[in-house]
Amino acid sequence: MKKILRLPITILPGDYTIFRLDSGSKLPDWVDTSRFYSITDTGEECTVICSGEAVPEEYPHECSMKIFKINKNLKFNETGIINSITTPLAESEIPVFVLSTFDTDYFFIKMEHAYKAVEILGKHHDVDYYSW
Repeated sequence: MKKILRLPITILPGDYTIFRLDSGSKLPDWVDTSRFYSITDTGEECTVICSGEAVPEEYPHECSMKIFKINKNLKFNETGIINSITTPLAESEIPVFVLSTFDTDYFFIKMEHAYKAVEILGKHHDVDYYSW
């Protein structure tokens, strides 16, 4: 069995919201693009992640999310990265939303679960939560 690597994880400051638009929609003007944000349009739906809590109720959304960033450039041939994060969280019934970029992975966890997630992940990884 392959040894699981201890990953450096940083929690980004601020609260974030994940919301849904119809595919092809124009990005609303109120979306903050000065900090971390992501837009994924699959042709079936568009998911937007942005800072803040001010999403109008007409948009399906989840707010009060904390971003846990794997603070390391990952290679495409590395395996078990997401599993090493999600398995211990799932065992404690903590839901996770995952976003991967070319360089690394991000995990979004509701604020109500964030402190417990830090405790759990700290047993397996090096979690820097001081900047949050």
